[in-house]
Amino acid sequence: MTKATCETCRWRNPDKRPEYASNGTCQRFPPTLMVWAGTDSYGESQANFEQHWPWVGPNDWCGEHAAKEGE
Repeated sequence: MTKATCETCRWRNPDKRPEYASNGTCQRFPPTLMVWAGTDSYGESQANFEQHWPWVGPNDWCGEHAAKEGE
């Protein structure tokens, strides 16, 4: 039986960089919006926005695990 971890999940997209090869992103749901405070080039406060998929390690897990095809 395969362990139900991110490493064996069909939703995990492995990172292509060699130093992060065992990690990746979870693409089960759309990216999450991240908001943080920052400053613009005039020193004025402003909100910054980015979208990211959750970063996961090979031994992480959740309740949405789905085995990769062929496993």
